[in-house]
Amino acid sequence: MRTEAKDGSVATVSYENRRSGLPDGPTLNILVTGFGPFRDHVVNASWESVRLLPNEDIRPPPNVRPGTKINLIIHQIPVIYRYVADHMEQLWEKYQPHLVIHVGVSGIATAITLEQFAHNSGYCSPDILECTPDGSVCVGGGCDIIESGFDMKLVTTTLNTTAETNGVVAEFSYDPGRYLCDFTYYKSLSIDKDRTAFIHVPPLGKPWSADKMARAIKICITEFIRQLQEKNLLDTSFRRATEFHDRHINRRHEP
Repeated sequence: MRTEAKDGSVATVSYENRRSGLPDGPTLNILVTGFGPFRDHVVNASWESVRLLPNEDIRPPPNVRPGTKINLIIHQIPVIYRYVADHMEQLWEKYQPHLVIHVGVSGIATAITLEQFAHNSGYCSPDILECTPDGSVCVGGGCDIIESGFDMKLVTTTLNTTAETNGVVAEFSYDPGRYLCDFTYYKSLSIDKDRTAFIHVPPLGKPWSADKMARAIKICITEFIRQLQEKNLLDTSFRRATEFHDRHINRRHEP
């Protein structure tokens, strides 16, 4: 099933992908985001790649329960600090994802880049509205750095040793860049670091097409799911999401 809706600069697509002939199993909610236009990136390679993911045959890895379904949600994020600050928790609450992958473009990237952690402060570069976050920080009182629970070196190795990538090269990084990519990554890591990942892609045609980068992201998705299953985290997302709701959302309504 596939549905599509658009609301200004935001677009979402949801679909289910089944292994044919297998009995119904659990459904994994996977949220993948890309960014809208900014600066010289009038066409943002991250969104151009992410929006092609529904065309990919995304299958769960062999270590998950047979019949497991993928519910893929893609969402475009405008390059606006306030939008991320105001909406990221809502996205987690709405979709209760087992896995969240943010994808951004880097003008200096020459490979698909897996980011290991994000920073809380140092956001001095203005967004497309010429604004910066209060105090140049993402989360007030948050720690300086949050590291993803995913082994990004292992994801990098998987990409670099998989023939399906058709020549796409991957590397890992410890610096997402102190802009909306880093800011968005930190915000989601502060919600659930065990289920959040960030991937930087190069600009379109430098050297790869959106199709090739979408294929690489697909392979990353499968590897992230495999790692979650190894840690026995796939069966706990909804419980954890409920705990997040109680901890973060309901607190807003306390007197």
